[in-house]
Amino acid sequence: MVKKAYRATGGFILLLLLFIPLPTAGQQVSVTDIEAYRLSFLPPMRAVEAELRGLFPPERRYECKCRLKKIQSIQEKIVRKRLAGIEDVTDIAGCRLSFPDLSRIPKVENTIQRRFRVVERENHLEDKRDSGYRAVHYLIEKNGKIVELQLRTFRQNIWGRLSHQWVYKGPYSKNKGVKRYLLNLSRAIYTLDLGEDATLPELPSDLPSDFHTAVDQSLPQLRAVGK
Repeated sequence: MVKKAYRATGGFILLLLLFIPLPTAGQQVSVTDIEAYRLSFLPPMRAVEAELRGLFPPERRYECKCRLKKIQSIQEKIVRKRLAGIEDVTDIAGCRLSFPDLSRIPKVENTIQRRFRVVERENHLEDKRDSGYRAVHYLIEKNGKIVELQLRTFRQNIWGRLSHQWVYKGPYSKNKGVKRYLLNLSRAIYTLDLGEDATLPELPSDLPSDFHTAVDQSLPQLRAVGK
């Protein structure tokens, strides 16, 4: 029943999720309990953020952003991933460290592995994913809590905003043309991030006009990264 409801469209599923009891260790979890659990990640996340900002300052062209996952997103993920409970959600606290290109990856990763307690590392840079998503993910333990850390380039951030808005949580998750364009754009970005020459793909004229507008606004940002 829950699985069918999740596949529904519109605001109904979002409303329904607010009333779904979330299992954890055989118990039901209220929204109040989720919020309390979520907020318990705030101090360790801020500690990780402060350390990252000290290690990778903005004057050296690093950018660090952190956030706590929203209650609704936590609920949706438990249902979508069919997790046993809230403790299985590993990205309640998340930080993203961004930089100009992939030449910085070795030094950044070496520093991360020396200065933090790493629980898990996943390399999605070269993955042949249909979505085109690329990043390096770390799970870091801080004060008994897990904080997810994503390493991405500035271009990958721009790509990620497009994908998140229009496909992952947007209206065109089933549009093959939009998904194909984003995959081709990801491949071009990856080449540029390696320091090699690449041409950003042309936007097909038959794609939705609102997606066209969003891409047209993002392309100058992509071209400006290396300048």
